This record gives sequence, structure tokens and C-alpha cells, in this order.
Amino acid sequence: MSVFKLPNTLCDEMISLVRSFWWGQTNGRNKMAWLSWDKVCVPKSNGGLGFRNLKAFNLALLAKQGWRLQTNTHSLVHRVLKARYFPNTDFLHAELGSKPPFAWRSIMVAQEVVKAGSRWQVGNGSSIQIWLDKWLPTHSIFRVISPTGTLPQDSRVCTLIDEETGEWKADMIREFVDFIWHLIFIQHVGKELLELVVTIAWCMWYTRNKACHGTTRQSSQEIIFKARSMIKSYQLARLEKPHHKEPADIRWIPSDFPWYKINIDAAVFTVSKSVGIGVVVRDHEGLVVGLVAALSKRMPLPLGPFDAEAKAMHEAVTFAKDIGLQDVIFETDSAILSTALNDISTAPTSIDNVIQDTHHSLQAFRRTQIQHVKRIGNKLAHTLAHHAKGIDDYVTWIEETPPCIEPIVFQDALSV
Repeated sequence: MSVFKLPNTLCDEMISLVRSFWWGQTNGRNKMAWLSWDKVCVPKSNGGLGFRNLKAFNLALLAKQGWRLQTNTHSLVHRVLKARYFPNTDFLHAELGSKPPFAWRSIMVAQEVVKAGSRWQVGNGSSIQIWLDKWLPTHSIFRVISPTGTLPQDSRVCTLIDEETGEWKADMIREFVDFIWHLIFIQHVGKELLELVVTIAWCMWYTRNKACHGTTRQSSQEIIFKARSMIKSYQLARLEKPHHKEPADIRWIPSDFPWYKINIDAAVFTVSKSVGIGVVVRDHEGLVVGLVAALSKRMPLPLGPFDAEAKAMHEAVTFAKDIGLQDVIFETDSAILSTALNDISTAPTSIDNVIQDTHHSLQAFRRTQIQHVKRIGNKLAHTLAHHAKGIDDYVTWIEETPPCIEPIVFQDALSV
């Protein structure tokens, strides 16, 4: 099943045998089937019995072979098939060819399945087409859907990346001033109207997607009614007071000698489309003195909160290397980030490259640890991250305490 596409008639006969065995028969007559076979094949986690859909299972195994041909380019099978069927391209763009053998024809059946489930992870961007390939980190269609701008149709993502710094060329990435921006900064509309406009826009997008899958398209009155109902439900939900359980110990705790502890945080500045990074290095006594330091840096990157946290960790590791530390504990208030750095297999795809870069840089230290800390125990880095909003590039403090965090340093020292 993992190499050849089973004929549909064979799959139907095998399913018929399984159904006969499962439901049983008496005197050559089948007993009543109490559940449709489609529902029987639904996973147990979704309320079904978890039986295999043979056709889908066969297609999944063939797609697995196709994915291996796409990713494992050093295997003997890949080299043989590539020389024969797609010498100038990859598996995703291969063609069936004339008079292909049954094995290759079977694998090509699953090509569309591989295409539907794959997307690019951006490296240098030289192989990725801006307008045609799926490479965006968003969870919609992963593809640029805006009209082609000043860049040609066949432009590559590498044209948007600075080769020397590896950063995005912000001046080449087109910024769109949309209707919401106009409402906020030109019309100065109220909060209630803005909420309604945004919710209606989402409902229009939602009903359009449902219509693409065969559902009847809603009328404008139905969309407006749905939007108002969603806003009302949201407002009622916010009235409920959640019960928060305070952690047992949320203080900042100093490291043991000879370790240094580095606290990291990031802040997102939406208006200026930039992020602030705060890094604080303290010794086992909790003091920002001697060979310890602090960093406040602003970077012109339109990142989200989680991406900014990952970037801040990468900058903190680089900063620790620059000042010559060897035994370092890195603390962040992002639980997902700390988990991803301790086990890179759990890293979200959107920041996988940054995590791998950071993990590789950690090998330069003698000993390192990645820990999670509550936000209240990360106040110094949090303050320096927001302090970056008022600076042009970055500021470092060596053998001195930044004035903006002196009271918090003193408070943390008293609580030790």
C-alpha cells in the first residue's frame, strides 16, 4: 500500500469483507449495519470507531513516499527517480511522463496531497516565489493574496532579504493602508462602531469561505445579525470574572556561583512597526555589576509578540557571547519559547529558523540552561524592553546599572 495505488474495486471488496465480518451474517444474509461505514472510519477521538478508510490510508502512505522524495534528496531512490522523471525540478513540480511504470504512476497520484500540505520555510529565499508559493507564517492559506505590486510575477523572496544582515528589507515590503486605519486615524470613529466594522468584515470572510465549500452564502442582514450576536456574546463573556490561582513563588531568584542569570523580554510597538528587546545579566548576588551588563535595543521589525520573544532570546545569546560569559541561565517569561529551546522538535514552524540559530549559538558556551519565569519575576527585562521605544538603535550598560531599572534592582535584591 505504501508503493502502489490499490484499485478502487479492490478497496471496495476488502471493505465489504471487513463489514461482513464486523456486522456478521446469518444463513448468507447480512445483518443490519447499525452505523454507516463513513462514521465507523471516524477517529475514536472524534466519536467514531477508528477503522481505516483504505482508500485514504493508501493515499496517505503514497504521499509519505512523495514527501521523502521531496525532502530526502540524498537517498538512492530519489537520485534514480529524479534522473528518470524530474531531472530539472523537484517532486512537487514533476510530471507523469509518457508510459510511466505503475510504481511511479502510483506515487504521482499523491502529488496533490503533498502539495496541499506543504509550505516553505524561509532560509535565504532564493528558491521561493513571492506570489506563487506558500511561505507566509499565517495559518490561512500561507500565500500572498494581495495583487502583484512593483515586483515581477516571478520574483523570489531573496529580493526582500538583505544578504549581509539576513534581515527583511523593510523599504521593499509594501505596506497597505486599509479601511480600518482610515477609520481610526482619519474618521476617529468610536469603539462600538469600530468593533462592529471589524466583526462584520470577519463574518463576511467566514461566510465566503463556507460558500467555497458548498454552504449557502448568507445575506447581508444575516451577516450583520451574526456580527452583533458575536459582539454581545463577547461582551457578556468579559463580564465573568476569571478565577486566578496565584503561584507559590513568583520572585526573581538569583543563580548559584559561578552561574550568571540573563533575563530576556520583548515589547511590540505596533504604531512604529518595531520591537523592543530588554536583556539583563546578573551574578549570583543579584547585582548588575562587575562583568555583568544590560541591553536595551529597538529593531524595526513588524513582528508579533511570540516572534519578538524568539528574536529577543537570539539577541540575548549573542550579547552574552560578546561579553564573554560561559555558565549562563537564560530566563524568559514565554513558556512556549523555553520549551522549544529545551526541545527544538516542539518549536513552532513560524520561528523554527530562529530557534535553530539560537540553539546552535548556545553550543559556544560551557554550560547553559533555559528556564521559564513568571512575568512579575522578569520586571527588569520587561522595563528595558519598553525603554527601547525611545532609542534609535541600542544602548548597553557595562559595569553599571541602567537608571531606569535601579529601583527594581534594589527591590529584587531585598527580596532575595
